[in-house]
Amino acid sequence: MQPHLTDIKTAESCDASMSGNDPIEPVQTRSGRASSSPPSWFCTAVVAFATLNVVFLTLAALGGSWIFDRHQRIVPVDFVSFWTTGRMLQTGPAAEIYDWARHRVAEIELMGERDTRRYLWHNPPVFLLAVAPLAFLPYATAYVAWLGATFAAYAATIRLILPHIRLPRIVMGAVGFPGSLWTAVTGQNGFLTAALVGGTLLLIDKRPIAAGILLGLLTYKPQFGILFPLVLVATGRWMVFGAAALTTLALFIVTASAFGFDTWVAFWRSIAVTQKAILADGIMGTNKLQSFYGIALWSTGSTTVAWTIQALVTTASAAGALWAWRSEISPDLKAATMGIAVLLATPYVLIYDLPVLSIPMAFLIRFAGYRGVCASDAAVLVTACVLVFIFPMVMIATGLLAQIMIAGLIIRHILDEHACRSVPAAVRLAR
Repeated sequence: MQPHLTDIKTAESCDASMSGNDPIEPVQTRSGRASSSPPSWFCTAVVAFATLNVVFLTLAALGGSWIFDRHQRIVPVDFVSFWTTGRMLQTGPAAEIYDWARHRVAEIELMGERDTRRYLWHNPPVFLLAVAPLAFLPYATAYVAWLGATFAAYAATIRLILPHIRLPRIVMGAVGFPGSLWTAVTGQNGFLTAALVGGTLLLIDKRPIAAGILLGLLTYKPQFGILFPLVLVATGRWMVFGAAALTTLALFIVTASAFGFDTWVAFWRSIAVTQKAILADGIMGTNKLQSFYGIALWSTGSTTVAWTIQALVTTASAAGALWAWRSEISPDLKAATMGIAVLLATPYVLIYDLPVLSIPMAFLIRFAGYRGVCASDAAVLVTACVLVFIFPMVMIATGLLAQIMIAGLIIRHILDEHACRSVPAAVRLAR
């Protein structure tokens, strides 16, 4: 029996797709020429986003709405909490940073009482190791240094994921991703989180100890690490698991020694208060949560409904990640699956956390390899960027829509790869 023409074409497409995972050699067509590059408009969109972000920050700084206002007063943003916490560590017991009343007094000393918003500290004591040095610098210098150092780690991670793309384009893409803009505007830690998630996924098989160390450092943002132990145990990656556990233990010992064990006690006591304030009372605004929990709570007002929906999504995310990592799909698709799953699995995701979304996007581009991103994939990636960018203008969970779009793209590629693997070997030989 002769293979059907459609099967032969499918086999050709599959061969090209699978060979595109090779990070060393470009995909070659039958004529020996390199396969198609990304559509030109995709590259134009990256440049446009980067330009827009730079112009936005420049105008904000010149207009007195970023870092300092026109009267040289601090513009209230999340970084205020980081710098205030560092100052409190110099003047009193570290455990006091979890006392919201004392923390508010310290903020007022910094900004005055003109702003009624609170930028409270609810991070684990591990993060104190990062913010403590910031208070030795003037506020603006500390702000820029924080963003510069964490962005460098973020850009370096994207570069390692995509070694076949030239460095200027990597930097352009990292600057242009809209999640980068909102991280910069708030002075938050999204760059650091993305670097740790991306580094863990990139090194998990090549450098398991290094991956475990990075995963251990991610305990400063524990909601993004809840799926990793499950996958590591299920797939027998014990070296990564052990390195992560030892790193976590070491961080606990170091922070308890440096700041006092009572700081950890204060943190554990604050968890329930923080959860109620953010996830139940919505002191930051439930519409700001870029999660299924957030959109459910915002639309229904019921925490029961919100937690039920989030539990279902978290379970589905865990199941999807487990299936992907126990299957024979491409390592890049496994990494992309985990990258999107860690976002979908947590109820607590804000717009400044979304540099993490660029990690599964980067692995999708890596999966495309030297063939380049096809037009349909490029359209999804650009649309996701638009959704992240417009959030402050519409104030609904457009970042969640972006996550869903990237998850759908990953699922489509997984299904395509399984279809490729199901093509009979005789069809391949018939070529």
